[in-house]
Amino acid sequence: MKASHTLARREMSMRELGQLWRGEFSLAKTYWLYGIGGLIVLNALVGGLLIYASQTSLSLLSALVLLTLAFGAAAYAFIVSVGIWRSAGNQGSHLVWRGLARLVVVSGGISAAFAAAGSLGW
Repeated sequence: MKASHTLARREMSMRELGQLWRGEFSLAKTYWLYGIGGLIVLNALVGGLLIYASQTSLSLLSALVLLTLAFGAAAYAFIVSVGIWRSAGNQGSHLVWRGLARLVVVSGGISAAFAAAGSLGW
């Protein structure tokens, strides 16, 4: 019973991720819950792990796990950005909020590109 419950939860999570990607949630839910809330939690987790890692010597396995989490956080941020953009295209939100949401996505993408370029020394 427990294995089927876990599988059902995983399928639900993947379904929700697909809905997020397609912009099927309201703009408010996508922006505030998945964008702001989800990214705060994820960045706090990854940031805390990076701080811990900088103060200790990591094994190769620990470093790979941390790197995987960092790439997972980046992938989540990309999926949320696409979801916000697509959700903003829906007619359910006011035109001003839709435009501001898309402006935040574009400015976030530009900021991420500059941060990545800076970390590579460009």
